[in-house]
Amino acid sequence: MPDRSTNTAPLDCPVNVTPDDPMIAAWRQLSISFYRMQHRLEEMLAPYGLALSQFEALARIGIKPGMIQQDLVGLLVVTKGNVGALLDRLENNGLVERQPDKDDRRAKRLYLTTAGRALVTELFQKYRELVRELLKPLNSTQLHQLKSIMEAVDPSGGHC
Repeated sequence: MPDRSTNTAPLDCPVNVTPDDPMIAAWRQLSISFYRMQHRLEEMLAPYGLALSQFEALARIGIKPGMIQQDLVGLLVVTKGNVGALLDRLENNGLVERQPDKDDRRAKRLYLTTAGRALVTELFQKYRELVRELLKPLNSTQLHQLKSIMEAVDPSGGHC
C-alpha cells in the first residue's frame, strides 16, 4: 500500500491542491471573511425583520429616489421576479411606495415612505458602526490596499 503520510489528498482525488497554494489560500480567506461579515450584517438586520436583499433595495432606493423597478433589478443580485415580490413586501410594510411614471404607463417609480426613510437612516448608522468594527484591525494604508486589491479582482466597482 502507498505511503500517504506526505500527501494530504486521497490518492484518487482528481484535484491537486496543496495548502500552500496562494490563490486557493487567498480565495478561502476572502470567502470566510465575506461570509462572516455577511452573517454579522444579517444579525444586525434580524431585529428589523429585514433580509439582506431588502436592506440593499431600501438603500438603493434611498440613494436614488424615483428609480424605476427595472433599474433596481440591475443593481440587486436577485431575479426580476424576486425584486417584484421583495418590493411587494416592502410596500406592504409601509417602507416603499411605487408611483406611476408620468412618461411611461408601464413603469413604476420607487420612493421610500417617511417610515422607510427613518428606517434607512437608523440602519445606515448601525451599518457604519458595524463596518468600522469589522475593519478596525486595518490601518489607513491597509484599507487603501484592500480597496485597490478588490478593485483589481472586480473592476466593476461592485456594480452589477
